[in-house]
Amino acid sequence: MTLKVDRPELSYAEITELALSMPVREKLHLAEELKRQGIKAAWDLIFRSLKPGQVSEEEILKVSKQVRKKLNTRRNSAATTRRH
Repeated sequence: MTLKVDRPELSYAEITELALSMPVREKLHLAEELKRQGIKAAWDLIFRSLKPGQVSEEEILKVSKQVRKKLNTRRNSAATTRRH
């Protein structure tokens, strides 16, 4: 969706005011879309910074195992905390 206005740019305050005046369902939809776009932008930045062959597959596997282990530890500690 493209916003058609006579002015070429809106200020941050104007955009915020418009967003806050939206119905709750539309605010939630906007928040999800912004989140998706933020994640996409982060991945685009990561992919642009890497050059093919710059990181070996072995290194990728090693780091991904470390990250999975860390996430599982967090998940398990959070689950244990909720049970008590």
